[in-house]
Amino acid sequence: MTTDIIHVSQNYKLHVTVSPVGTPLGDYHLKVQSQLLSAKDPAGLQTKYSVTLPRRQLLELAYTIIEGVKP
Repeated sequence: MTTDIIHVSQNYKLHVTVSPVGTPLGDYHLKVQSQLLSAKDPAGLQTKYSVTLPRRQLLELAYTIIEGVKP
């Protein structure tokens, strides 16, 4: 499992987690969660996006994001 925290601002973070799933082999689960540090529960996480995909499709998603942010 890999988790990365993206600091969007002083009060807002995105937690991105990619983890392999047991069945079917070769699939991965991607979860994007937000954290608002000024909220009533600043430790609370809200799931914004969650999907399980084969490795190839997850790489296609990553490629699409990279291509979309090119100048």
